[in-house]
Amino acid sequence: MHGTKDWIDKATSLPSDKPILVVDALLKTINSPNVGVDAAWGTTTQQRLEAFRSGDVHGDPSDQVFEKIRGRFD
Repeated sequence: MHGTKDWIDKATSLPSDKPILVVDALLKTINSPNVGVDAAWGTTTQQRLEAFRSGDVHGDPSDQVFEKIRGRFD
C-alpha cells in the first residue's frame, strides 16, 4: 500500500508539465465542476477582456500591483 508521501514523491517526480494535471484532477475530486458557475465566469471574463481592449478600463503595471500587495503585508 502506498502512503501519502509515496504519492507526493511520484507526483513531484513527473515531467514538468504533468504535475498540474495531477493537481487539477485532485481539485476536481474536492470541488466538482459547476457548469453554471463556469459559464458565468466565462461570460464575466469575456466582458472584462472586451472592456480592456476597448479602453473602457485599464490595467495597472504588475510592479505597481505587487508593490501594493506587499504593502498590505509589511
